[in-house]
Amino acid sequence: MLFPHPLEPVVFIVNSALSSWVEAQVTAAGLRASSLDTRPELLPYLKPDTVACAILDVSLSGGSGLELPGHLVLPCNSASLVRVLKIALRTEVDEVRARYARLTARERQVFELVASGLRNKQIAHQLNISQITVQIHRGQVMRKMAARSIASLVRMADARQTGIPA
Repeated sequence: MLFPHPLEPVVFIVNSALSSWVEAQVTAAGLRASSLDTRPELLPYLKPDTVACAILDVSLSGGSGLELPGHLVLPCNSASLVRVLKIALRTEVDEVRARYARLTARERQVFELVASGLRNKQIAHQLNISQITVQIHRGQVMRKMAARSIASLVRMADARQTGIPA
């Protein structure tokens, strides 16, 4: 593999049994991915001007993945760090907005009312539907938004509105 362009973020996948699957997922997400077999192969890519992250197998040949952070070049360029963080945060907000866009009109109503703190009975009354129907829509909202809890759903609602990540 050629050295990545300093301004082009890359995800390194090192010695994982699932490296081809992980690489496919990273690539499908629109990111550049590169699989490497050993920790020593990764070391030349660890430069202050390289914007990257690495997914490591803890049982790396050529040394443990747990030892690798000691080889990282720190501190990194602060402008690069801030830029990468902004990209990551923007990506998170965009993902929440994309999930929200997949909700039906009724699911969006339920999403907003659940996120505002209303209970199923209150939502049912406000939307003039049964509580069972609210439960069904609420379940769909939780699944489609990939929310593990009501608190995470509230954070997603805030992120969607403000642009600040959940």
